[in-house]
Formats: sequence, structure tokens, C-alpha cells
Amino acid sequence: MHELERILWSEVGTKEDYEREIGSVPLGEFVRGIVGMDMAAAKAAFAEYLDTTYLDSRQIYFVNQIVEYIVHNGLMKDMSVL
Repeated sequence: MHELERILWSEVGTKEDYEREIGSVPLGEFVRGIVGMDMAAAKAAFAEYLDTTYLDSRQIYFVNQIVEYIVHNGLMKDMSVL
């Protein structure tokens, strides 16, 4: 992330340019919103929760839907999609 910040804010433009165009969105959030997230990384992030919680098949399906949404969209800020 530091290398990306260095490139964007010293070779491509400045941090002020970024904030003027994008606003106060953190760089990682901005990038994930564009490219999504790796499925393996998303599954790993939810693995501990799934391993320590008893869920029935409907709940597992729901959690997997959340993981797929995050993979395709990078993050979930709008909870109305639930």
C-alpha cells in the first residue's frame, strides 16, 4: 500500500489531487471498489468466524453470499444490500 501511495502521490499526482478527485475515501477502499477482492482472501477473512460458529445451511448460504458480494465489489458499505 505504501508503494502504491508513493506512486500515486509523487509520480502520478499528489495526495491533494487524489483527495480533490476521490474525496476522503481511503486508498485501499478505493482500489478494492474498483478491482474487487480475491476469493481466497475473502474466504480466509471469514474462516475463523465460520469455524467457531454453528450455522445451519441457510445461514452458511447467506455468509457465502456476503463473501461473494465482497469479492465482486471490494467491500460492503451499503447494508441495504443484505
